[in-house]
Amino acid sequence: AVASTASGYADYGLYGKGGALPAPELAAWFNAWLYILLLFVAPCLLFLLFPDGRPPSRRWRPVVWLVAVAGAGIFFTLAFSPGELDEYAYPGLANPLGIGGDMGEILTAIEGPGNGIVPIAVLVSIASMIVRFRRARGRERLQLKWVVYTAALVATSFLVSFMLPARVPQVIQDAVFLLGVAAFAGIPIAAGVAILRYRLYDIDLLINRTLV
Repeated sequence: AVASTASGYADYGLYGKGGALPAPELAAWFNAWLYILLLFVAPCLLFLLFPDGRPPSRRWRPVVWLVAVAGAGIFFTLAFSPGELDEYAYPGLANPLGIGGDMGEILTAIEGPGNGIVPIAVLVSIASMIVRFRRARGRERLQLKWVVYTAALVATSFLVSFMLPARVPQVIQDAVFLLGVAAFAGIPIAAGVAILRYRLYDIDLLINRTLV
């Protein structure tokens, strides 16, 4: 909801009839990096920590740190790199908080390698959930089933979308990306099935206490 509000505010202030709106550039800046939390950090942490809030084993803890560090790095490069803010969403708009000088050059230089970490972290996070699913038994396996299938579809769709060469028709690129968006929207539905149908988090007890 926050991301959509920032996007609409920026579009209306920059390109619509909202010339009197204050600071639409800052709304565009906010929207330019917020999607990293939505499409990368939050899903990866969900895949690593669902359903008990802990990684499958101690050996997976470095992956949690990898996701956190990669997310922070991408945030800094998107939020403070000099030059154009977002060539697709806001063409020609300079980053209002871009840092110049040597620091700006460093941020620009690490942007490419940092973006390369994203698909690796996503795949490893999905792998952790698959490992947990293979080890799980009984009710935990049922709780994981829906989320594992949805997560695999999200990862596959987004990775294919990002890795398609430029010569692929735009309509195909958009279709693959929208499939990932639809699967992403299915993650909370899958979690809801795990919570309500398979009594994750002792939901019956929570509802009873809430009603009392």
